[in-house]
This record gives sequence, structure tokens and C-alpha cells, in this order.
Amino acid sequence: MERTVTDHKVDIRSRRTGDDDGIAMVTVIAVVTILFLLVTTLITLTTYRTMQSSSYVSRTQATQLADAGLNYYLYQLGLNYTYYSVSPTPTPSATNAQGSWTASATYDPTSRLVVIRSVGTTADGISRVIMAKCSPPPPPMYAIGSGGNIDVGANTLISGPMRSNGYVHIATGGTQGIITGLAQSGVSPNGDFSPLKSGAADPTRFKGGAQYYPALSFDTMSADVAKMKSTAGLLLPNSRSDGKTPAALGYLITLSNNQIGVRRVTAESRTYNSAANIAKLGSLTTTVPPSVQTTLAIPANGIIFVDSDNVWVSGTYTARVTICASRASSSDKTYGNITVSNSVKCGVKTDPVIVCGLMAQNNIWLPDWYSTTVMDPTLTIEAALLAQYGTIGDAYNGSTTFPLPTANPNGGTQYPTHNLALAGSALGATGVGFQAQYFINRTYGFDSRLTTNPPPNWPRSDNQWIVVSSWWLD
Repeated sequence: MERTVTDHKVDIRSRRTGDDDGIAMVTVIAVVTILFLLVTTLITLTTYRTMQSSSYVSRTQATQLADAGLNYYLYQLGLNYTYYSVSPTPTPSATNAQGSWTASATYDPTSRLVVIRSVGTTADGISRVIMAKCSPPPPPMYAIGSGGNIDVGANTLISGPMRSNGYVHIATGGTQGIITGLAQSGVSPNGDFSPLKSGAADPTRFKGGAQYYPALSFDTMSADVAKMKSTAGLLLPNSRSDGKTPAALGYLITLSNNQIGVRRVTAESRTYNSAANIAKLGSLTTTVPPSVQTTLAIPANGIIFVDSDNVWVSGTYTARVTICASRASSSDKTYGNITVSNSVKCGVKTDPVIVCGLMAQNNIWLPDWYSTTVMDPTLTIEAALLAQYGTIGDAYNGSTTFPLPTANPNGGTQYPTHNLALAGSALGATGVGFQAQYFINRTYGFDSRLTTNPPPNWPRSDNQWIVVSSWWLD
């Protein structure tokens, strides 16, 4: 019995040892399997991330290539905004070690936007497409722009960019003139700037730098003026054509928040033989024709068009508005002038869209020859000014209009007597006046709101910086 029991015990130990070996084997297999799965997962993740990183790099390179094509097309549009219409249709392209790009564009005549499509393709065949809508900005891209030369007189500060089709010269007398923004000259090949320092534009006077840029074009604006007339919310006819106002000279438009006052101008004081006359120099005689409404709302589209007539403007506005005075014909130099008879101010400067534009197909006069009893001592203009075929400046300009006294023997005021503060933009086809005889002190500031929110239906011009209104990956 004892032997049998002993044998039985020995058998039990043997079985237990065999069971432990089996469990160990299962554990080893499980651990190996888990490790195998972990290594496989790690390899898979590493491979995936490597592929993902490589794909990301390729997509980034393709996007950069497409962006290079877009920028090239924008550069060409900056030189010539009709580049897209060149025949055969331009589709510029380029190739380098990283890949290639090809760009093309279409023009939408309704919105007047150019839609650029640029395709970038990497060397390994990955492609990306960039689309952009762009347009040339309106003339208020500049504080000052001139179709002729620009002579900046002493005591003049121009705060903002400026552009001249000719030279840009700053006088050295008195308090030196200063230009804070980029000055551009259209004199090829390097521009013409003065004064110079070490052969370059004097950085103490041209604080924003100076460079050559192709000339501005004013001819393309005629179609814009025609469209402005056809879409005007308020069209004022020639003041002489209806026979209601004898000796009519044009309209006096007084801005009053979101309304305007309209009267006919029949005379403007031009005498200065006595102190009393000088006190009234520049004053207007006006009348209201029978059955003519004199107070009107600024139209919803903001466009007030004065057909073949002259305009005098002043007041404060709180709504978007463009006032355009057109010529009677292409050869007319009598009508289509605007005189800023007193300050034009914005009543809500915090609103970026409340802007004003004064466009004359002939000239825009900023009169220093008005009496201080008629006009503010500082003529303040918060608006975009555009003289399509003429100049922006004093109406004297060497002619016999308003010959100014340097001193009055009867004790009247000596001219000039006013300061000028232009806080908007001024663009004149034949020039913008800066010389000392115009105003005592002159400051020209640039309203940057005009770049993205120009006055209603404001004309565009070619050969200007290009504004990209939208950009996206296709």
C-alpha cells in the first residue's frame, strides 16, 4: 500500500511539471505574438507616416510651384492689365528641378475681374491648383498721382504713396518737403528724383523710397464715366439747357449727412478792389429755379452725375457718394470742372465704407483765393479727387482767372491765406499743384480705406498695382 501511494505521488508531481511547461509555452507564444503585432504596427505606422510626410512635402512643393505661376501672372498684369487678352492667349509656364507650373486667365466683363488659374506639378507628378480673382485697384491707390511731373514745394508733407508719369522733385527752400510713402517716377529706365544723395533719392526727403514704375493711363476711364452716367442714381442735366436759370454757371452741391442741397450758381465774386470785396472774394450767388427740388437724398447707389456742367461742392457726408462732372464733348475745356468751395468732411470716419469721390473730366480747383469769411482757414478735404483730363490745384495757374493781389492797398487780406489738408487721394492727368503760391502749408494724407472701398463706380486705370480679391486652392 505504501509503495503504491508513493508511486501515485510521484505521478502527480510529474503531471504538475508538465502543466507548468505548457503554460510557459503559451505565455511565450502570446508575448511573441504581441511583440510581433507591435513591431508590425510600428513598421506600418512608420511606413504610413513616411509616405504621408513625403506626400505632404510633394503637395507643399506643388502649391509653391502653383503660387509662383500665380505671382508671375500678377506681375504681368501689373505691367499691362490687358495681358490676358494678348493673342495668342498667354499661358506662361516654367520648369525647374522641383517641377513645373502653368498659368492662364479668363476675364469677366461684368465684374471686370480677371480669374487666374495656376497649376503646379512636382517632379514626381503631384499637382495642385491655385485660383485667384483680381482687379486693378482704382486710382485711390495713391495719396498723389500725376499724369505729368510733380514738383513738391517747401512746407509740403505727403503722407502716403505717390506716383508721377514724369519726375518727382522736392523743393529745398523753407521747411523741406517730405514724402513718407513710396515715390514712383515714370521716367524710364530708373525714374527721375531730386534731391539726390550719393546718387540716389535722398532718404531724408523720400522716406518711403523711390523707384521707377510704368506711366499711369487715363484714357481707359472714359468707358467708366459713360457707365457712371448710365447708372447714376441722380442725374443733373446741364443747368443752361432747361432755360430756367439765366446766366447759369453750374451747380452748388452741399453735402449734408445722407442728403444734398442743390442750387444753381449764377455768379462768383472775382473782385478785390477794396477790403469789403476781398472779404467776399469767391462767394457764390445762387438761385433755385421754379419747380426744382433743392433737397435730395444721396441715391442708394451713391452716384450723382452732373452732365456737361460745372460744380461747386462742400459739406459733410455720412453716406457713400460719388459726384462726377462731365464735359460737353471731347474738346470741351469749359465745363466738367469741380471747385471745392469749402471743406468736404466725412461724418463717420469709423465706418470703412463711408467714402466720397469727386471726379471732374476737366479740372478740380482747390481755391486759396477764396476769402476766409467764405471758406475755412484750413481747407479740409476727406475725399478721393480725380481730374481725368485736367489738373488738381489753384484755378489761377498763370491764367487771368482770379488774378490774386500780393498786397491790397485798401487794407485787404494778402494771399495766400489758407492751409490745405487733403486726407484722401488726388490724381490729376496734367498735374497736382504743390507750389508755395497755392497754400501756406500743405499736407496730403492717404486714406487707406479707399484702396478696398473706393467711391461708388470709381474709375479704374491700367498699369497699377493689382488687388487680389480672393484666393483659394482648387
